[in-house]
Amino acid sequence: MTKKICFVVNVDWFFDSHRRPLQQKLENYFNCDIIAGDSKFTLDYEIKKFEVASRIPTLKGFFQLKKLLIDYNDQTNYIVVSPIMIFLIHFFFPNLKKVHYNFSGLGFLRSKSRLLQLFLFKVFALYPFKGFRSIVVQNTDDQLFMQNVVRKNKKFHVSLIPGSGYEKFEDTPIFKKENCIRLGYVGRIRKDKGILDLIAAVNQLRLEKMKIELYIWGKLDDPSRHGFNQSELNLISSNADYFCGESKDKHEIYSSFDWFCLPSNGEGISKAAIEATCFKKPLLLSNAPGNRDMINKNGFLYTFSNVNDLKEKIKLINSIDLVEYTELASRSHELFTMNWTLHSISTNWLKLIETYDNTSA
Repeated sequence: MTKKICFVVNVDWFFDSHRRPLQQKLENYFNCDIIAGDSKFTLDYEIKKFEVASRIPTLKGFFQLKKLLIDYNDQTNYIVVSPIMIFLIHFFFPNLKKVHYNFSGLGFLRSKSRLLQLFLFKVFALYPFKGFRSIVVQNTDDQLFMQNVVRKNKKFHVSLIPGSGYEKFEDTPIFKKENCIRLGYVGRIRKDKGILDLIAAVNQLRLEKMKIELYIWGKLDDPSRHGFNQSELNLISSNADYFCGESKDKHEIYSSFDWFCLPSNGEGISKAAIEATCFKKPLLLSNAPGNRDMINKNGFLYTFSNVNDLKEKIKLINSIDLVEYTELASRSHELFTMNWTLHSISTNWLKLIETYDNTSA
């Protein structure tokens, strides 16, 4: 009998952009179903949906989810994605026996104090449930945090799988525009991604007569989530030339700049940064959880929320010649092939699921 996996995700578009390729790989070995919140996102494949409001299940959506989960048996492996869904499944569906909690960072908890985070997860670890719970994190900071939470509780196991993988389609030549720095950001436009700091640093360096270009790819997040006040939104509008909108063409995006910059307050592992390494781009990242795991002789870290330090790092990369840039770009691609390919990530997931199937048989 073919084994079954069921992905449980808070919203359909997130599954499509962050877990769909992994699910397609795992479909070679398992029957895969998807349950996700309905954002009215257009898909060309089947997803079982429940009602959400701003990515959170409504009361109606909760009962829809409960009804959907009834269709599965004790042999189903559930891969639950996003902190809000992980907490919901853990506390309201403790009878599910084979559950993998896939944390893409700490999500809404990242802005809370470390003390509150520890308290919530201690309650999480003490809450009774059947079967086992595999906690899959994407970076070493979250791994250490979760290991401290569960300690010697043998019903939990903490694993590190760095990201959801990216499929490499073709080789990309290394290119750097002469006499100009081209920085790029890719992702949703949110305050906690450090967009305002990035704009401020670039504008100040331009006033200092540095030749620098900035390309910001993505769309403004939902009004309830982007975190900008009206004056900050006005600032974004006044710098509209930096914003490129959205594109499905990865080559168009990653050929528009030479350095990938992510000034965020923390990640699981950045999907966009992984894509950038595939396209042989050096990285300039804030020194935050997830980001620091991605720097190993392929770029630089700067202090989060410190515009002056960001400016100093941009000045540093401005001094780098083509030979050193090529070495950094090549190292980025080397790290991609070693750690972040879709094949590598899906293989890690396959081994993890098979291990727990064998130990619980």
